[in-house]
Amino acid sequence: MEAKAHYTLSQGSKLQMPLLQDKDGPINNTLQNEDIEIHQPQEKRTPWYAYPILILCGASGAMDGPFSQFLTTRNPFLRMSWKFQGVLFLLIIYAALLFAFRLITRQSNLNSKGIQKSDIVTLLLTAIGLIGMQSFLTWGATYTIMSHANLYSSLCAIMIVGWRLVAKAPVSNAEFVGSFVALSGCLVTTFDPSAEKTLDQDNKIQLGNLLSFFSSIFATVYILKGQELSSRVHALPYLLSVTGISCLIFYTVIPLAYQGDNFHYTMDNDTGLFGWLSKENFTYNLFVVSGLNGVGTLTLQMLVFRYFTPVVAGTMMLLEPLFSQIYGIALGLDEYPGVVTYFGGVLILGGLFMLLVYEDKTEQAKKVSIQ
Repeated sequence: MEAKAHYTLSQGSKLQMPLLQDKDGPINNTLQNEDIEIHQPQEKRTPWYAYPILILCGASGAMDGPFSQFLTTRNPFLRMSWKFQGVLFLLIIYAALLFAFRLITRQSNLNSKGIQKSDIVTLLLTAIGLIGMQSFLTWGATYTIMSHANLYSSLCAIMIVGWRLVAKAPVSNAEFVGSFVALSGCLVTTFDPSAEKTLDQDNKIQLGNLLSFFSSIFATVYILKGQELSSRVHALPYLLSVTGISCLIFYTVIPLAYQGDNFHYTMDNDTGLFGWLSKENFTYNLFVVSGLNGVGTLTLQMLVFRYFTPVVAGTMMLLEPLFSQIYGIALGLDEYPGVVTYFGGVLILGGLFMLLVYEDKTEQAKKVSIQ
């Protein structure tokens, strides 16, 4: 029987054949042209509808900072706990209605892929990344204008490049230059004298910028681990699991960190963990913060994770500064930013765009299969 070897090579790599010997000396193991076949798989194209999803995701995600400011508590982590409790409440209602519909129509189980034991650590990191990303963004948006908050929280691509450096993975010149340009833009926007909040007590621009920068760190963890998890788990189990673990963290870990100053197990609309159930917050939190912003953004982000690479998924946040500043001015939270912010914003977006273009070219590198 004729034996055939199978080799898979990345583009540009070399095929090295092992040297075989028998008792009479080396065996000629040179591959002849008729012995090899080169297969070049078709390029996997991103569907056209993925790009409107990316834009909608940016518009929806930009609601985090401005729209959460109208909840009655000023604690950013408490605001997010109310948001996630509302999200979980809506998802449970949807899951119950879906189960009842399938039961009435006698539909069989759709073999939905759920969370496995091997996914627990990834799930926990996804939830921590999500909590930190949205809480620090909301916290930063309290003290800086919305465009600054979202610019500083949009540095995920740079964080991914930094992680590659720590892991000693290859980093290109384009990635170095793009990261440097974007970080220069952050420095420029920090010194915009026209950046002001409408309330003097909240006018702490540089503090807000720093808090928003921390949001980028958590967002990087969320994007990397969320993409990994969503590729193995179907939509509803993914959303229920991530929001469920997030709520569990808000119920247990974070109240200990605040040592009783906030996160009381009451419905108090200023310090209560269940303050979202109060009449002052319930309708707005459930339908706007948890529904439109919460469920909508999480669903869109999950779809973005499935259609795009981590760096490209991180660039969905490039759209958020534009939308968030529109929201902030329209809602009376911010003054109009000055020329310095626009110039710095262009640098940030330009640097991140360089990372996006390089990543796109890298993903298009084709593999060659030799049989």
